[in-house]
Amino acid sequence: MRDFLYFDKMITPKLILPIYWFLLLGAITSGWFFFELEFKVEPILLSVLLAVVGAVVVRVTCELFIVMFKINEALQEIKGK
Repeated sequence: MRDFLYFDKMITPKLILPIYWFLLLGAITSGWFFFELEFKVEPILLSVLLAVVGAVVVRVTCELFIVMFKINEALQEIKGK
């Protein structure tokens, strides 16, 4: 319990995976909604592009958060030596 109260152990890395899946679903859904709203020829390409770019942005953002926490873990390990 002390680890959580003094921020020695982080809970956010455990939350990143469910957040990633939720945001990925949101990116794909937004592409689908964009396709449903437009009535031109290009919406198919734009909606697929929106879904793919959204998925990549979500993935990169979550990876950056994970890297930050891995750096923190490594620094804590170095500090303990």
